[in-house]
Amino acid sequence: MQDGDGWSFWSQCQGKPGKKREWIYCYYFPRPSSKKYNNKYSHYEVRFARDKRYKLYDDGKLYDTIEDGLEKKPIAADSANKSVQSVRKKLQEALKSYPKAGLKANRRKKTKE
Repeated sequence: MQDGDGWSFWSQCQGKPGKKREWIYCYYFPRPSSKKYNNKYSHYEVRFARDKRYKLYDDGKLYDTIEDGLEKKPIAADSANKSVQSVRKKLQEALKSYPKAGLKANRRKKTKE
């Protein structure tokens, strides 16, 4: 058995100090066996890393979730803002630390209808 990457937050639950993450990782694929991927419940994989403010998807789109909660305006990859560049780098490293093995998993082959 391999150790997971999780960190216990039990000490925080007890009101004690504990180790906190700077980011979280998410992989979501609700219906891998769907015949069509066309709505919010039947879509391709979603993979992202985020911190308290920013969210970076596997396709490179970065959003400021405080200023743009509906994720309508991605932040340009070539943003001159040094703080945004630093966040992008941190979240990209987080994404790289997880395998892409799940991407395109169990998809049905496209058929003509």
